[in-house]
Amino acid sequence: MINQIDNRLWFKANAATRYFVLYFMSGRTGFYPLVNEYPKSGGSWFAQMLSELLELPFPRNRLPMLRSSMMHGHYRYSEKLKDVSIVWRDGRDVMVSWYFHRVKGNELSSANMSNEIVGKLGIKDVMDVESNLPRFIEYTAASTMQPRFSWSEFVDQWHGKNCFFTRYEDLLTDPISELRAASQWYGIESISEKKLIEVVEKFSFKNLSGRKPGAENNSSYLRSGTAGGWESKFSPEAKEIFAHYYGDSLIKLGYETDAAWSKK
Repeated sequence: MINQIDNRLWFKANAATRYFVLYFMSGRTGFYPLVNEYPKSGGSWFAQMLSELLELPFPRNRLPMLRSSMMHGHYRYSEKLKDVSIVWRDGRDVMVSWYFHRVKGNELSSANMSNEIVGKLGIKDVMDVESNLPRFIEYTAASTMQPRFSWSEFVDQWHGKNCFFTRYEDLLTDPISELRAASQWYGIESISEKKLIEVVEKFSFKNLSGRKPGAENNSSYLRSGTAGGWESKFSPEAKEIFAHYYGDSLIKLGYETDAAWSKK
């Protein structure tokens, strides 16, 4: 019952336990820094690296530990959440990765949840991403599936709050600088360059997946390890729908300056 299984009861028990730890134990009985993200923004990767630097266990895909540990999840804003890092990612890439995780499925996703979404959206061929993505983007905006809020809601709630902020794209291009800044934000000043390099290498996409970044495996949780892949998956319809629901958030985070991208 400790490790993750594809069972709704397990997922509910895990969510409830994590909620209790983060909302009622953090700052009282231990140190529970939280890496928070909208799903498929790179938060798990960042949490793995940060847990290594902070020398905290990372109870991933299992029930949390009732002692100091690195936490990770997808949470609305609350003043009760302490020591929070937020990982942003271009929402267009989020939608593509979220589609493959939720609809296509992989070794860490729930087959039951994937089948449910495929049925609701009337998807005939899960690999016809370009045709299915517009419906999926609309579905995420309706906030009817976990985590029960949309990408724009997540951005609006956390933008400008007292957190450490990083971007998936910056973690790809300069992970050492991002990890050094995060460690300092958590009060650790003495991490050596050597240690940072070792952590980045240990949790590199190549080391974790056995593939070079960009070598896609659409059946793997670690699918691509790159940024900007949305351009090959977004049809004109997908661009229009994403701009309608999420365009303002894309601009708020600085990924675009206006809506011109959706007309190209």
